[in-house]
Amino acid sequence: MIGEFGRSGGNMRRERETQDGDLLVALAMFHGIYNRVARKVGVNQAMVSRVVHGERSSPEISKAIHNELRAIRDYLNHTPKAVDGG
Repeated sequence: MIGEFGRSGGNMRRERETQDGDLLVALAMFHGIYNRVARKVGVNQAMVSRVVHGERSSPEISKAIHNELRAIRDYLNHTPKAVDGG
């Protein structure tokens, strides 16, 4: 019994570490979104921010932002435990 509980606890710990890792990856993806979009489109991050906040208009930047958000959504859809906490 005790040995079985120990193994089970270890599996749960590894599962939690994986979930936490998935969540950190998702957060990192959000964190770098302005920089990635700026590099892809060839503008600075301030311009991306202005488009996001509606101060400027750029179909190219808007499309790049939507593509990045779609990639994050797709990542999260493949890691459901990272979203619901297990």
